[in-house]
Amino acid sequence: MPIVLIGSEVSSPLAAARQLRRDHQSLSILFLLDADRHESFARMLPFVPELHGARVITKLADAGELRRLLMGVFASALRQSEAALVREYINRRLSQPSNAGEAHQQHLLSQSYLTTLLTSTPDAIFAADQDGKLLAWNEATSNLFGVRLDDGVVGRDASSLFPLDLQPETERLLSRVRSGEVVREHHTRIARPDGTMIDVEISVAPVYVQAKQLGGISFTARDITERKQAQRRQSLLINELNHRVKNTLATVQSLVQQTLRNAPDPSAFQADLMGRLIALSRTHDLLTQSSWEGAFLNDVLDVELAPYGGGGEPRYELEGPRVYLPSQAVLSLGLVSHELATNAAKYGAFSRPEGRVRISWAQDRSGLRIEWIERGGPRVTVPTRRGFGSRLIERSIRSDLGGEFLAEFRPEGFRAIVNLPAEQMPSGYVTP
Repeated sequence: MPIVLIGSEVSSPLAAARQLRRDHQSLSILFLLDADRHESFARMLPFVPELHGARVITKLADAGELRRLLMGVFASALRQSEAALVREYINRRLSQPSNAGEAHQQHLLSQSYLTTLLTSTPDAIFAADQDGKLLAWNEATSNLFGVRLDDGVVGRDASSLFPLDLQPETERLLSRVRSGEVVREHHTRIARPDGTMIDVEISVAPVYVQAKQLGGISFTARDITERKQAQRRQSLLINELNHRVKNTLATVQSLVQQTLRNAPDPSAFQADLMGRLIALSRTHDLLTQSSWEGAFLNDVLDVELAPYGGGGEPRYELEGPRVYLPSQAVLSLGLVSHELATNAAKYGAFSRPEGRVRISWAQDRSGLRIEWIERGGPRVTVPTRRGFGSRLIERSIRSDLGGEFLAEFRPEGFRAIVNLPAEQMPSGYVTP
């Protein structure tokens, strides 16, 4: 079993030892270091699972101490041998009933539990002495804070792991811990090695070697960025839901009041109101499929004109590119297309079997232009009064969307043009 001696002349003894142990797991490793590095290095070594069994000695050690240490390393190498005779001998000795042997086994088991915990947990766990100087940390700490698992960081202030503007906050936490307080689930932000800021939850606790005697400080840090993002999304969704519910109730209230004011009798009021509420619910269903982000214009028109498209030849035609509309435009255009279709069913093209409606649209840098043309209906005359439907269309286009609505009552068929400004069509939402 080979034994490797690593001296302080090596620029990074710990990194070199870890690499050697990864390449040759059966190596026995002995560190020979200067006196000023011996203590901190020895305290950190138990927290490095890959170097289990490695020994540390100072260059000032006498010959007797060095001989005893080498014999211990040699004995450890024998215990790790795969030779059947040595393995059988060790197993036989460990199986002998002995209080000392049982205590040794319990010690080994507790060390295995600790090593497994430190290496398997996704949480960053690191330790500092009573002055807040770093002693050791697990691999998750390296991943979270970007510090190398090397003795070059030992002795730095634990607060140095945090951004400069948060170091005073960290010092205040350490002061609370030194006074005996356990700080749990303290939320703050740190910078990852790539510079991105993340949310972390930190718990800090004192470590006592004897009653009331502070021996060190333990830290646990957990990345809670996803949790914080989920909380922010939830808060945003709740606020957005409240906003939409208020807007929907205001729309329904306006529909009820205006429909009642313009209805000649209760039955007409019921029919008109139900039609408008159903149109509103259709666009709500459409928006729900996209989590209220928006919908394509042709889908909005299809759901509102569907009652006039069944059976035989379709009675309406849609022509235009795939234009994606934001939610407010979907709601407004849903009501507008419902009112236009209702008027066509009462007075225009949809009132006759041979009547047809063609809806086309085009988009350029100035915005979106939608054209509604009816053919095959009764002769059109200019109405003598403007009903609620006309006012609803104009209010939806002009007030809600900042657009323009033009109506032409041509004898051969009604024609309407809707112009919406470019800000109602987010860039990149056009699919030719």
